[in-house]
Amino acid sequence: MYYFIIVDKTPKSLNSPFKTPEAGNRYKEYFRKSLIEYNPNYEMYETDDIYGIIYYFYREHTAAAKRPPDVDNIAKLIWDSLTKHLYNSDAQLKYTINGIFNVPNDYDFRDDDNNLDLNVDLIGALISHDEVIYIECGKMDNSFYKINIEKQNEN
Repeated sequence: MYYFIIVDKTPKSLNSPFKTPEAGNRYKEYFRKSLIEYNPNYEMYETDDIYGIIYYFYREHTAAAKRPPDVDNIAKLIWDSLTKHLYNSDAQLKYTINGIFNVPNDYDFRDDDNNLDLNVDLIGALISHDEVIYIECGKMDNSFYKINIEKQNEN
């Protein structure tokens, strides 16, 4: 499993064209460099079925709070940027979770008791920055397949 965190960067949407092709390439390269920075010895998932998680957190006072991006459109662009670097084909992504969280300005993740399993790097980023993108990718197994999730969580 690999994860990486990007701070103080508003994610672009698939529907927000870049002014130039070079700008689009720079944006994609930024995600690739971040992957390597957090995981210098990572190995590409050559053929494995994989899962992916993208969470975008932003504070109430940021530009994103006025017009939040569409979660699926930002996720697609990020996953596309990692193709041929973290995995061979985005067809390997069999299960994805994408989420956007508008965080109150005074919210402190150190006091969080809502069962978010946040790692120390992510908590530090959320405390110190107004915008945080968390990206995680790993190998799939059968435990990912669930139906009727809401009913299962009622217990």
